[in-house]
Amino acid sequence: MLLAEAIQNSVSSVPSLGIRRIVQDGKSVRLDAEVLGESAPCPACQTESFKVHDRYNRRPMDLPWRGRKARMVVTVRRFRCVNRLCRRKTFAQDCGPTLPPLARRTAASDETLLDVARTAGGEGGSRMAGKVGLPVSPDTMLRLLLRAPLPVLPTPRVLGLDELALRRRYSYATPLVDPATHL
Repeated sequence: MLLAEAIQNSVSSVPSLGIRRIVQDGKSVRLDAEVLGESAPCPACQTESFKVHDRYNRRPMDLPWRGRKARMVVTVRRFRCVNRLCRRKTFAQDCGPTLPPLARRTAASDETLLDVARTAGGEGGSRMAGKVGLPVSPDTMLRLLLRAPLPVLPTPRVLGLDELALRRRYSYATPLVDPATHL
């Protein structure tokens, strides 16, 4: 029961997802969830719709629990747009910020993987993430790093110049350095 309470508390901050069942089997945990709400706004025309067209399941990876892989099985409904002038006939429910559209992992697991990638890089980060229950490839770790926004640094007031030989007598470089931050 401790697992169910911990997972329910972590998801309860997001009002759009509700957990129906938690299944533990061996080294993995499966969370059966559904998007709550009886209606959804059309993304094109913002008209509220109650007409359910279909349902489908999404299976994103979530943060591991005590070293066990955690996978969500989220039931998402597709609605018909009731506005006849809208060019969009059907649309899927929005899962909120926890689960971006078309994502294979939750936003929290992406943040954790990005922190691991910043620390350990591609190959090492992939091995480390696999050991804690978030298996991804080294290429995925590098993609997360490349997709992350760069930090905003203040414009330096003074620049220092230096000369550097990359390969003596063949190639040289001139780095620009901020003497205050040494970056």
